[in-house]
Formats: sequence, structure tokens, C-alpha cells
Amino acid sequence: MIIALCGFMTSGKTLAGEALSEKTGRKLIDLDQYIEQKEGLDMESIFGEKGEEYFRKKEEESLRKILDTEDDIILSLGGGTPMNPNCRALLKERTKCFFLTCSPKVLAERMLLLQNGRPLVKSLLAEHPNSTKKQKLQILEAWATKKLQERLPIYQACSIQTIDTSDWNIERILKQITMNHPYTDYEKSDNWAIIEKSVNDLIENNDIELKTPIEYVIGYICKALQEKNTENER
Repeated sequence: MIIALCGFMTSGKTLAGEALSEKTGRKLIDLDQYIEQKEGLDMESIFGEKGEEYFRKKEEESLRKILDTEDDIILSLGGGTPMNPNCRALLKERTKCFFLTCSPKVLAERMLLLQNGRPLVKSLLAEHPNSTKKQKLQILEAWATKKLQERLPIYQACSIQTIDTSDWNIERILKQITMNHPYTDYEKSDNWAIIEKSVNDLIENNDIELKTPIEYVIGYICKALQEKNTENER
């Protein structure tokens, strides 16, 4: 299973991915860094020398390759990755994606602080060369507000949960992610596919009503089965 993290730039995808990787022992792949390594150029140079259209093409190609060749990893996405319908479909079908969101005001503060290596932010601020810090923050906040309104339904459409990172508390963020995956260690059991189909059939036939996410139900069933099998082996 691949856990993906999506969201606007500076929403904390890379930091959360690093912490989650350390906590779970899973490899972390940052999609932007992956593309930089393949291209031999940093993000700013790719945009400047080859253009955004070229980058988006490489972004989709890289995502497909990662999903085809990797398993059981943490994948930190670029802010614009889900905007591509093909990428969005891949994320929905082949990952468990979490949307990390943040208030525009906090995003503006982070973007101003971390503008190096972020060509879209630098380009926007370059249009206002004589602006003060306060004015720059206002410009970035207005831009983030507009972009978030456009992207919100798209981010949500490919994600199983939204997590607010405005108040940066990494333990809370990790807890929200890992609580949604009690089944992680059991997903590859021989019983997984049978159980998943059975529960889905029950739901589709309206035989049962589940208010708890299906992942919880399946996870706990798988865990119980594995514990039972272990007892039988003893």
C-alpha cells in the first residue's frame, strides 16, 4: 500500500512524509525531488529552462513509474499533482491519499519564508519588486486563498481524509494518518481480498449500514483472523 500526501505548497507534505517514514520505517519518495534527480536540475531551473508544461508531463510520467515499481512507501506529492486528471485517477485507484490543508494566512507566511526553490512564488513576488514584507504577505495570502478555492474539491476528491496543518503539531498529524490505517500490517494477508469483497457486497446490497470507515472494519477483521491463525499454529 502507498500512502500519498497531497496539498498546497508549504502545507507540510514533505515534513509530514519524513516524520511518517521515520515512524513506520517506510521509504519516503518526494515526487518533486524525484523529478529533480531524474532531470539533473532543480525545480526552478526546470520551470525556467523547460517550462511548466514540460514539468507537468514529467510529473505524470514519474508518478506512473513510481506506482508501477514501488510498494509500501510514503509518497509526498507536488502541490499541483492532483490537478492533472490522469494523476488524480492514479492517486484514487492506487494510493491511500491524505489531503494536508492549511489556512491561507499561514501558507503565506510559510511561502514567504521558503520561497527559494519555489518558482511560482518567486515569479508572483517578482511582479511586485518594491512591496514591503506586509504587502508580500497580503499578496501571497490572496493568491493562496484563490488557489485553494479552486483546488479544494480536487484535493478532496482524491483523498480519504483532510488534515489541517495550520497548527503544526506533527504528533497529532501522524496520529490522524496512522489511525486511519489499523489494517496496514494485515493488508497483504491471504484473507484480505475475500474479506474486502464480502464487506463491500454487504454494503452494496444494503444488508448493513456502516458509519465507521470500511478500512477500520476490514483491518480489525484481518487482525482477528491473523491472531486466530497464530493461536491455531500454537
